[in-house]
Amino acid sequence: MDDLSFLDKALPKTKEPPKEDLSFLDTALPKNDLSFLDQALPQANNSDAHKRQALERGAKLLGINPVDYATAISYESAGTFDPWVKGPVTKWGQHRGTIQYGEPQRKKYGVHPKQSFEDQVTNSNVRYLKDAGVKPGMTFAQIYSAINGGSVNKDPNTQDWNTGRTIADNIRKADKEHRPKVLQRFFNG
Repeated sequence: MDDLSFLDKALPKTKEPPKEDLSFLDTALPKNDLSFLDQALPQANNSDAHKRQALERGAKLLGINPVDYATAISYESAGTFDPWVKGPVTKWGQHRGTIQYGEPQRKKYGVHPKQSFEDQVTNSNVRYLKDAGVKPGMTFAQIYSAINGGSVNKDPNTQDWNTGRTIADNIRKADKEHRPKVLQRFFNG
């Protein structure tokens, strides 16, 4: 066997390999914005499991029941949960998104065609609903009044000029038609 002890003197002794400086990553990746993952993993991020997690996070940020939140989104998006789904044209222009933003509201809350479902339900919707008065523990009727009427305090008898239904009619319809589907699809109901 060859004597290689001379290498002990020639090589520096270290306990750990030198650490590589990765601080450049701090500026390369946006903080708290994981939307870049949506492009990288589009199919995984569109699964019902992923949507359920996003709905639960959004509801937690608002302090509301996730089934109520998902029911409102299901009703407003006609069951598609599509963050760019097309809705009616009103005095606010073409409505789009999971809670049907008018054009000025889309601009204010950052709703755009490439926005992920997760970003919309955990960011844009949360900011909109808080601005409309949604607080922790609020009921489905209050949450939906904020969406359909712009305020948790909107009179439920206010009529929607586009459909002729009142906010209260929409609440009953969402509860009857969409809540069971939401429970079955996302919450093992």
